[in-house]
Amino acid sequence: MDMCLGLILVDFSGLIPSSKQLDCPISPESTLQWLGLTDFGNPAIQDSMGILSLYVMNSNIWVPFCDTTKQVTNASDGFFITAVFESNQSVRGVRCKGSMYPGFIPRPTQSEIHLEAAFAEMDTEKAQLEANLFTWSSLNVENVERKYKENAMKLFSLACQNNLDLRAFELMTMLNNPVLVTLAMKYATNADKKRLAEKLLSLASTLRQSSAETPATNQNFVLDIHYLRMN
Repeated sequence: MDMCLGLILVDFSGLIPSSKQLDCPISPESTLQWLGLTDFGNPAIQDSMGILSLYVMNSNIWVPFCDTTKQVTNASDGFFITAVFESNQSVRGVRCKGSMYPGFIPRPTQSEIHLEAAFAEMDTEKAQLEANLFTWSSLNVENVERKYKENAMKLFSLACQNNLDLRAFELMTMLNNPVLVTLAMKYATNADKKRLAEKLLSLASTLRQSSAETPATNQNFVLDIHYLRMN
């Protein structure tokens, strides 16, 4: 029998508390294993299938960011989560042998595992770069501005090298970042991709015009967060 659970997230900041009702992302034929908050106060849930999902506030969806079953050797073993850190993109917990919960004797030893969104074909450079951009855009990871730019440009150049100019342009449109669009335009010009450079020039002009007409708000699209951090 599948579990169907819900929770209410209450925010007590300010004079008037606010609340939001959320459905829990439990895998089919699994049960709730762990429920908590990240270091930034965002809900996190682990089910008995070992899937750790985080609630991304900017997009109002649950995203699976970690499969803890990959950290154990036997099917009867478990990984008991003690903390989830968005800031350094990690999960801290205890590997449990023959159980889902740690014992008291001997004293449990904690270990850390990497927090990363699951993408198809993760053994390829393209998928790894895409996963990095998605994770850094969705979570509150610290000190990734430079790596974010580098990953975006690597993904753009990879598409150009494979003559996938449309994909390269769609990437810049999705990122919606004037700094990256300018860098991409220079790359396309040097690579003698005149048509792509013209389309990027038009995109850069549109972004400048939009920025001048629209006042800055705190409700930016999830992939625009890093543009604000960069500037």
